[in-house]
This record gives sequence, C-alpha cells and structure tokens, in this order.
Amino acid sequence: MNDQNTQSSPSAGQITLSFLTKPDCHLCDRLLEIMKPIVDEHQDQFSVNIEFFDIRSDPALFGKYRFRIPVVIDTRTNRILFEGRPDPAAVQDALQDLLDE
Repeated sequence: MNDQNTQSSPSAGQITLSFLTKPDCHLCDRLLEIMKPIVDEHQDQFSVNIEFFDIRSDPALFGKYRFRIPVVIDTRTNRILFEGRPDPAAVQDALQDLLDE
C-alpha cells in the first residue's frame, strides 16, 4: 500500500495516523473505505497523513499485531483508535473524537 495524504489549507492542524496492515488485507481495504469520507469531510480543518506499515517487515510488529490488523494508531498519543474488523459506527466515532480534540 502507498502512503495516502489528504491535503488541506496551510492553517489546518496536522494529524498523523499509523495504519498497520499487510498486502491483500481485505479488512484493511474496507477500513480505508470507511475512513476516507470522514477524513475528506474535515480536510478544511485538518491535514490527515496516513502512514502505512506492513507488519511483515518487522518481526515485533508481526508478533504483536498479526491477528489484530487493521490497526490505526494516533501517532501523537500512541493510542490505538481502532483495530480488527471495521465497524463503521465505531470508526466514525473514533475519528470524530480525534478530530474534535
């Protein structure tokens, strides 16, 4: 997966999310589909940078997250926002809480 950046105005706040994934992860693809409209809706207020990490490239990440992906982490706090099978309502709530902070 490639890095995905959603650009916004220069005065917008910056949020960076770590997205833990691996190739051919259908749950990861579904989570991105859920996240995109929420991030796009707030692009005038925030610049959201999503950094993708293939857990197979790091044995520690693989051991810890292999059964938990997709995992999205707020890099400012190292807090896991969501993991596993994406629930659209839970993803919306977690992103909205993050954007409202």
